[in-house]
Amino acid sequence: MNRETLRKIGLKKYLKNNIIDTPAEVDKICIDVGLSTEAPYSGMWLSNDPERCVIGIEPLELHWDGLNGKLDVGDVGTRWPTTRLNTNSIIFRNSKLSNISNRFFGLTCAIDDVLKPEKRSFYHMHNPGSSSLLKPSELHTSSIKKVETVQCVSLQDILDYVDWEKFKFIEHVKIDCEGHELSVIKSIGKYLKKIVFFTIEMSEFNQGHWEEQCDPVEIMHILCNNGFRCFKIDDGNSLWLNEKIARRNKTKWLGWIERQGRPAVLIKDSDTSIIYYHDFIDEVDLSSHYVFTEEDRK
Repeated sequence: MNRETLRKIGLKKYLKNNIIDTPAEVDKICIDVGLSTEAPYSGMWLSNDPERCVIGIEPLELHWDGLNGKLDVGDVGTRWPTTRLNTNSIIFRNSKLSNISNRFFGLTCAIDDVLKPEKRSFYHMHNPGSSSLLKPSELHTSSIKKVETVQCVSLQDILDYVDWEKFKFIEHVKIDCEGHELSVIKSIGKYLKKIVFFTIEMSEFNQGHWEEQCDPVEIMHILCNNGFRCFKIDDGNSLWLNEKIARRNKTKWLGWIERQGRPAVLIKDSDTSIIYYHDFIDEVDLSSHYVFTEEDRK
């Protein structure tokens, strides 16, 4: 990407020696594509593990206003951990859970399978969380609020700026792009093999809402053909594990989440002893947390 594009999407300010400058204590990186106004996956990842950082990607300025607390009225974080950049914190039920200074890298752009950065129309819908690069069909349950022009880049172009000497893998990629998920996956390019976990929105409810909407079967084919296995489908989200990585490392279950009785997939890198694990957004109970014992790290 050229300097102007780096500046426009907000990446330039995070770079040092042409790579994203992350704190020394951070050893895991996640990618959150499609934040809306709360970025709950970013909130969950960052509050569950202080050794994580997140690249968060969102094209709409209105949603960035929400993430900066400009749209808050009343209680914040009533449903899930909510990212608030104005206080550099994750908020749940009006309580600050963790400081995310220098651990969240927000980029204002859309992700598409493009060879070079380009501008495209983005359909901003009235219903929250239902906007897309795709034009809505007559079956869509909302109406167009505004057609905005947004900067599009590939995810590979962004990942080129990750410090790959520091980060061996991408722990988790979440994609929620309202029917455009396949193009986002394709845009990852050479870095697809470095992803441990995927969470991909594949809701049956959304099928037919967009013109040129991707077929979920195509998503399954491309992931399966690249060594991923779907291990859970939950409320329209499909959860995937990179079996090639798992086979090279040690896969085990990390006990149970206290009070919930829900297992978490756990991968330990035998070379670095770093533990990668899959969080479940609908199971988050912030009165408890994952606890790694010394035995887990051995």
